[in-house]
Amino acid sequence: VKGRSYSHKENNEKVNIIYLSRIEPNKGHIDFLNAIAKSNLSHRLEVVFVGDGSLRGDCIKSANSIGVGEIVHFVGRLSHEKAMIYLKKADLFLSLNNHGSLGNGVLEAAQFGLPIVTLLHPGCLTDDLNLFHVIKQNQDLQNNVADFLNRFIDDPSLRQSMSMNSIE
Repeated sequence: VKGRSYSHKENNEKVNIIYLSRIEPNKGHIDFLNAIAKSNLSHRLEVVFVGDGSLRGDCIKSANSIGVGEIVHFVGRLSHEKAMIYLKKADLFLSLNNHGSLGNGVLEAAQFGLPIVTLLHPGCLTDDLNLFHVIKQNQDLQNNVADFLNRFIDDPSLRQSMSMNSIE
């Protein structure tokens, strides 16, 4: 697997983010939606949530109420093959899951050379920390994610190095 080749995205090009997870408590969906709103980048982002769960309706309502509903797409639970289509089109894999392990989605994203952003939590092994951009869970989580999104969009060298790290 080769790393992806990233160049500076033009102002009209969207950065595609995939969030592959059940939409349940402790998975960080609402925090991510709020981070998108805080980043002021909604005109530059396209976000796909792959998965279903008890909080899907709440997430859709939240996305619409904070003004990011037009760029956020909830596609539901998909077969492995269909989920891989979304992973292949993505520019970034993000998970703010604060419960359990990093999950298979991270491994699938790494296969595609996707830059990976995850939340530091007990299920996140210390050996994994060199492979991903890790965001610490604290009171500034939403701002930290928003700041990261701004850097990711503006810095093609960051995107390239993160892509290479994910496949090492």
